[in-house]
Amino acid sequence: MGRPRQVRFDLLFAAVIATVAWRVDAATCDAWPGEPDPLPTLEDLDPLRAEWASLRAQELAQVARSFEEGDPLRAQQMWRRLLCMDPANDEALAGVLRSKAVQVHRPPLVDAPFDEARVRDPWESLDAPLGMHGGDARQQAILAQLRKLRGAVGELEKQVRAARFAEALTLVPPLRAQLAKAPSGGTRTNLIAQTEVLAATAELALERATGAEASLHRALDANPGLRLDPAATPRKVLRAMDRVRDSR
Repeated sequence: MGRPRQVRFDLLFAAVIATVAWRVDAATCDAWPGEPDPLPTLEDLDPLRAEWASLRAQELAQVARSFEEGDPLRAQQMWRRLLCMDPANDEALAGVLRSKAVQVHRPPLVDAPFDEARVRDPWESLDAPLGMHGGDARQQAILAQLRKLRGAVGELEKQVRAARFAEALTLVPPLRAQLAKAPSGGTRTNLIAQTEVLAATAELALERATGAEASLHRALDANPGLRLDPAATPRKVLRAMDRVRDSR
């Protein structure tokens, strides 16, 4: 009796997963600021766009896991975003089911200082407007910096995709300098790895093997666990990455 019951459960779970995947519609997959438009997927025919999607999916998974306990609604948003790029991702499908949406009380915001908003009794004025002054300016500056860096990496990718390899490589040194000063974290790590893989791709296209291997060393320094998708990465780049990994 145990086996048929398990089979029925597996079929039910698969049906639920399929329903979740079906609900990830095109409207939720529009490009966010700083992302390529249209949004790349792991199955993208363009190897660079597919590689971007792979790195972005890793970043989203990391963010989703960090939000699951304290902010399940945000976690579900990140898991659903990941499904836009990798619809068959089992971890993301399970994450959508695991991160149940919550009802959040959202009183209106007004252009008033925090202290003025806080003088009211919290229980008697739950629906009273909340002041907006005094926000975390440092956090906003960090987000703006990361958006700018994503845009710069996107411009580098555009140049490589257009086969303007020499022009692309002129963008790399200043971008490296900016990334070196960026706040540490998964976004910075992924952007560095993406930048160096793109630089290596351009170097190899110009028959500059030494420069390409130096770029791939920097990519692995930033992310030692970096793996390139063999189905979406040029063979020349894969072979260079294997040589670099073997030499470390």
